[in-house]
Amino acid sequence: MLVDPLCRGIFAGSSKALSARACFPALWEYVQKRGSIIRGALLAKQDRSDWPDCDVIRRASAEKWQVQWTLRKGLDRLPERIGQVLVERGVDLRVGSPCKRIELKEGQGKAEVG
Repeated sequence: MLVDPLCRGIFAGSSKALSARACFPALWEYVQKRGSIIRGALLAKQDRSDWPDCDVIRRASAEKWQVQWTLRKGLDRLPERIGQVLVERGVDLRVGSPCKRIELKEGQGKAEVG
């Protein structure tokens, strides 16, 4: 499946356990409005009426910016680096453990894993 590696890289989860509507709202909207991702994407390029009016969008449109981006050495470097920083700051980071519950009290976070 082509989507699963993408989901693992972006959301650190299996595509079978994620919601397409929550993870890819634009693609979901394409299918709902136009019946397919491809048709929706092609027609969305023409219909920009729902885009907010701001300088960055006007500049990106005028200069024909590419909408794809990445990090040097790949997007997987971001969660790796976040993990490193958390461990350096004393966080007990458990990778590959399902999270059962998250609590936030007085600015402190606690996760129950297992």
